[in-house]
Amino acid sequence: MPNLKEITSKVQFHSNGADGHHFDHKHVHYEIDADGIVMLTFDRQGSSANIFDEDTFAELEDILSHIEGHAELSGVLIRSAKDKVFIAGADLKHMSKCVHGPATDREALKELITRGQAAFNRLANLAVPKVALIHGACLGGGLEMALACDWRVASLDKATKIGLPETQLGILPAWGGSTRLPKLIGLDSALGIAVPGKSAVGKKALALGMVDEVVHREQLEIAAKHWLKRGRRTTSTRAVNLPAVRDVVASIARKNTLKKTRGNYPAQERLIEVMKASLSVSHEQSLRNELDAVLDLAATNACRNLLNLFFLQEGAKKAPIEFEVTRDPVNIDQVAVIGAGVMGAGIAQWCAARGSHVIIKDLSLDAMAAGMNTVRKRFDEAVKRHIFTRGEAENLMENVTPVVDEVSLKSRQIVIEAAVEKMAVKQAIFKDLAETAGESTILATNTSALPIHEIAKVTPHPERVIGMHFFNPVHRMTLVEVIHTESTDPNVIADAVAFVRSIGKMPVVAKDSPGFIVNRILMPYLIEAGYLFSRHIGAHRIDKVMLDFGMPMGPLRLLDEVGLDVALHVARTLSEAMPGRFTTPEVIERLVELGDLGCKTGRGFYCYDKDSKKDGMLGVNPGALSACGNEPETGLESDSELRWRLSLLMSNEALLCLEEGVAASAGDIDLAMVMGTGYAPFLGGPLRHCETRGLSKTADQLHGFWESTGREIFKPAGYLRLHDSIFHRD
Repeated sequence: MPNLKEITSKVQFHSNGADGHHFDHKHVHYEIDADGIVMLTFDRQGSSANIFDEDTFAELEDILSHIEGHAELSGVLIRSAKDKVFIAGADLKHMSKCVHGPATDREALKELITRGQAAFNRLANLAVPKVALIHGACLGGGLEMALACDWRVASLDKATKIGLPETQLGILPAWGGSTRLPKLIGLDSALGIAVPGKSAVGKKALALGMVDEVVHREQLEIAAKHWLKRGRRTTSTRAVNLPAVRDVVASIARKNTLKKTRGNYPAQERLIEVMKASLSVSHEQSLRNELDAVLDLAATNACRNLLNLFFLQEGAKKAPIEFEVTRDPVNIDQVAVIGAGVMGAGIAQWCAARGSHVIIKDLSLDAMAAGMNTVRKRFDEAVKRHIFTRGEAENLMENVTPVVDEVSLKSRQIVIEAAVEKMAVKQAIFKDLAETAGESTILATNTSALPIHEIAKVTPHPERVIGMHFFNPVHRMTLVEVIHTESTDPNVIADAVAFVRSIGKMPVVAKDSPGFIVNRILMPYLIEAGYLFSRHIGAHRIDKVMLDFGMPMGPLRLLDEVGLDVALHVARTLSEAMPGRFTTPEVIERLVELGDLGCKTGRGFYCYDKDSKKDGMLGVNPGALSACGNEPETGLESDSELRWRLSLLMSNEALLCLEEGVAASAGDIDLAMVMGTGYAPFLGGPLRHCETRGLSKTADQLHGFWESTGREIFKPAGYLRLHDSIFHRD
C-alpha cells in the first residue's frame, strides 16, 4: 500500500500533466496536508462566483480519480475561496442554449445532467468522509454537491444562503438534490424549501437539518475537521418518510402548491412526484427520474420564459445603458428625500439600510414623526427576518436625519422628491431645490405618472432632472423606473441607474411618456376590469379568471390595494394625454366621491371588515354595486373570453410602448411588468406571451373586441400586422 507521501507526489505530478493528461486546474485547487486531509478549493478564475461548467467538471473529475481507492486518506474538505459565493450552481448560459436551441440539444442537456450526477455520485461514494465548508451562496448544484458529502458546516455570515432554486427557472434539482434532500431532512421539509425554490440562512438551514453545524467563518475549518472524525455518515429513516406518512405529506404539498400556482408552474408539481418517489425506488432509478423530469420540463414554455427572465434580471443589474456618456458614474451615498409619507419614508429607510446617509425633510412635525415611525418599523421587520441584527439596525437608523426646518442640500448628491401627486406642488418643490441643492445634485421625482419635463422646466438646469419611480411597498418591490426627458444629461441617467443598482434595486430606463412603462400598460387592464364590473360582470369572477391566468392578484383587488384615488389620478393623467383611447371608469369616480378608496378606508370594490367575509371570500361593496349601469355586458359567458379581453389589453399597450420607444427593448418592457406588477412570470411578460401565442392571432382577437365594443382601447397595435416577431430586434 502506498504511503501518504507517495499519494501526494502522484497527485501533484499528475496535475502538472506529466502523465499525458493536461489539466491546468484553473477553477478547482487541491492539496493534501500532513494528516492526509484533502483540501479541495473552488476558486473560478476571473470571476467572483463559482459555477459548474465543462472545465470545472473536468477538473473535479480529475481530482476524484486520484482520491478514489485511497482509503488511507483521512478525509476531504470542500470550500470556496470567494467572499460571497460557495458555488452558485450550474452554468445557466449553457443550460439556456440547451433549452432554447434545436431539438437535438436535448442530448446536450442530457449529457450535462448525467455528468453532474456521475461526478457527485463518485464524490458520495469515496471511502473517506467528506465535509462541505459552506460560506456564501450555496445554491442549486452547489448544494447538490454539498449533499453528496457526509457532513456540512455553514458560516453564520448573512452572505450564506443555502437552497435549491431550480423551480424558479422552470426545472428541478437533477444532480441528486431531489433524491438526497428528502432522505436527509424528511420529505415535508425538503418539499417546503425546494418546491417554492427558497433559500435558508445558516441558522435556518441548521434547524431544517440541511447543515450539521453553523459557526463563524473563521472557525469553519476547525469545525469541519471535527466532523471528519465522526467518519462517514450512516443513513437513518425518518418517520415522515414512511410510506403512509409520505403519501399524506405529498398530497398536502400538491394541494397547497396548486392553490398557489393554479397549475401554471409544472416544475413544482413534478418535483413533488420525484421527491416522493425517491423514498421508494433505488438511488439509480431516482436519478433517472430526475433526468427524465428535467428533459421534459426544459421543453416547456414556462422553463424558456423563466430562464429568459433570469437573464433579463442579470442584465438589469450590470448591463451598460444605451446612452453616450463622457465619464464613469458617480458613487452616490449622500441622499435627501423630500416628503416623509409612506413612499418617502420607505425610500429613506431603504437607502439608509444600504449605507447611504439620508436627510428626510417634511414641513410638518406630525408627518415627520409618522415617517420616522415607518423607518423604524421597516428596520424592525428586517431584524425579525434576520436581515440585520438589532445592533446593525440601530446603527443604520443613524444614517437617517429628519429635518423640518430649512436646510442646505448642497452636500447631497441626489435629492428624491416623494411629495403628493400634484403638479403644482412638485413644481414648487423643484423651484426651491434649484436654490438649496448643489450645482451637480441630481434632482429626481418619484412620480408615478406626471410628466417629468413639466417638472423639469421650472428649474434652470433641466438636464439634472430625472424621474425615479419606486414601487409601493418600497421594501418589497425590486423595480425602479428611471425616466429621462429629452433634456436629461446622459451622465445623469447613468448616475441614476448606478445608484439604483447600488441600493439593490433593479432599474429599467424609460422615456418620459404618459404613465411611463408599468402604469401605461397596467391601466387599460384595470380600466377594463372596472368597466366590466359596472356592466354586471361579477367581481369575484373577474378576479378569479386573472388569478388563473397567472396574475398575483385580481384587477379589482389590485385597484383596492393601490387605492382608488391613486388609480383615478393615473387614469385621468392618461386620459388627458391620450383622449379617446383611455377613459376614466365612472364606477371608480363614484367610489372616490363616496370616500370608498379601497383597503385604506375599508371599502372599495370589496369590503374589508370581518363581517363582510363569507366562505373565506371578501364581500362586494354595496356602494360599488349601486354605481353599476343598467346594461349588462354580453358575449362574455366564457371565462376564456373574459380572460383574453382583459389580458390582451396589456400585450397591446406593451406593443404600443415598444413602437413609441418608451423603453429600449421588448425585454425591458417585459421585465418591468413582471417585476413591477407580478405579471405571470411563467408567461415571460406581456410581449413574450404575445409572441408565444402568435402576433396575428393576438391581432385578430383584439380586432374582434374592437369591432364588438367600438372602443379605441382595443384597436390592435400596428406592430401586430407589420411584424412576424417581437424579439428579433432584442
